[in-house]
Amino acid sequence: MSYTFGDHGYYTINVDANTKLAVTETKSPDNAMKPLVILIGVLIAVAFLSFTLPALYDKYFKKKEKNDNEYMPVQVVANNEENDISLKQITGEESKMGTSTVNNALTAALMPKESAHDPKCPKTQPADGKPQKKKLPRLRSLDTFRGISLTFMIFVNYGGGGYWFFEHAAWNGLTFADLLFPWFMWIMGVSMAISFHNILPTDTQSPEYAKEYRSVWFKATQRAVTLFLIGMFLANGYEYTTWRVPGVLQYFACAYGITAATILIFYRTTRKALETEESLYEEYLSQRGHLRMSIAGDSTSNGVCNPSWKRWLMDTIRPAKILWAYRAEWLIQLVVLLFYLIMHFGVPAPGCPAGYAGPGGLSDESDHPFCTGGIHRYLDMKLFGYDFIYHHPTCLEIYECRAYDPEGFLGAWSACTLCYLGLMAGRIVLHAKEHSQRLLYWASSAFAWCLLAGILCGFSKEDGVMPINKNMWTTSFILLTAGLGLVGLSFCYCTIDVAKLWTGAPFLYMGMNSIMIYFGHSVLADYMPFSYMLSNQNHAAQLQMNVFGVLAWILVAFYCYKIKFFIKV
Repeated sequence: MSYTFGDHGYYTINVDANTKLAVTETKSPDNAMKPLVILIGVLIAVAFLSFTLPALYDKYFKKKEKNDNEYMPVQVVANNEENDISLKQITGEESKMGTSTVNNALTAALMPKESAHDPKCPKTQPADGKPQKKKLPRLRSLDTFRGISLTFMIFVNYGGGGYWFFEHAAWNGLTFADLLFPWFMWIMGVSMAISFHNILPTDTQSPEYAKEYRSVWFKATQRAVTLFLIGMFLANGYEYTTWRVPGVLQYFACAYGITAATILIFYRTTRKALETEESLYEEYLSQRGHLRMSIAGDSTSNGVCNPSWKRWLMDTIRPAKILWAYRAEWLIQLVVLLFYLIMHFGVPAPGCPAGYAGPGGLSDESDHPFCTGGIHRYLDMKLFGYDFIYHHPTCLEIYECRAYDPEGFLGAWSACTLCYLGLMAGRIVLHAKEHSQRLLYWASSAFAWCLLAGILCGFSKEDGVMPINKNMWTTSFILLTAGLGLVGLSFCYCTIDVAKLWTGAPFLYMGMNSIMIYFGHSVLADYMPFSYMLSNQNHAAQLQMNVFGVLAWILVAFYCYKIKFFIKV
């Protein structure tokens, strides 16, 4: 028989002469879901008010302010170098400037200096002859999605209210908690696409190129080393004989370093391929412009020679053609992926079959009790030693498995692949200028990654070629994580950057100071106001404490945001 026992309930179990069990409930258990339902209701109410109150303010108060200032004389001041336009109130003789003068000045300031779509308008070069590259700003939706991942990561690390679905899977399978750290890894890759675009030199033939290129190498190396050292510090080496070497920030360091090296090693090659593709696209735009003018002058053509569907198709497939320009980088990433797969499937640990990926212990009727993680654990034991890996894996309670590190050496290679998938997703932002194009590519990529992950795991928990498993960072796991990450980023992008229905608060504040918040929550986890001693061990009390701790970190992040205090590595 099967019976589900509730929290803090009282039960009587009777066994008759035929060994038949009978369970009688003598005291009703607590409703474990009630505190969570109340919390979700409060969050929905807060979210609703955060949307409606600003809308009401814009409708009834800002409209009045606009009407009051409608006839206020203004002067347009334009900075041609930075394309910066500002309006300021004027008095005296300046107020005599007519409306037409203001309109003419504003039009001149807003007039683009060049148009890539107009073949009559040639490109201009700055005085020094070097091509200018427009730096991309921070993507608000990306910071928000990072903040969402970090906020729930802290909530899970603090206990997740004691609910099972906020805990990591025992071995195979996926829970919400399993997504948060890998999402953070994937988001780092997306951010790298924008940051490296801003700091890498455009002109590879410039005399200053070598110096700037070395500078980027130095910064990337410095950041990877810093992340690794911070991770080692958080591992607390006070007991240096059991100082754990693998860890979360160590994974970030490895993934960032390998991905940065992938970008930099082939930068000249990819830059040349990008310039070729851009020149072909400029030629296409020029031909399209001339064709448009010829059609406009021919009343009998009816636009048949240049149908809109063809233009739409060319503009839509252009980002895919541009991503092909990065194919040289795929060589390194292919080596990384193949190394993981060959070791995972082809190299047996001593005393274990090749490709064994179970938790060992009591699993599989204890056929392989000492083979926890197969080759994954064996490599960690050889590289780091038993005393320097994690001793409390998620499989310990159910399977009584051996010590196993979920951030082991072999899984780091998969983390590099996940980071690079994020990098390619971020490059869509660089090369797809329309919202619809970005969302189309993200949606199609999300579908492809999730479908491939499903095929690898056989759309089941335990079957398939490669089950979804965070402990080993299986390929199916990182593909599913990347696909769901695209879904999350697309949602934030639609609501924040496209429809502008949401500012991203309060998660935006967490995402813009992520390294400081992560470091702080790790060091101060056992200090008030981030946690406190519980008198009652139930879901309501634990959920209250965990939410209280998360809110405290949100307030810290908000204060840092207001005073513009940000820590970057």
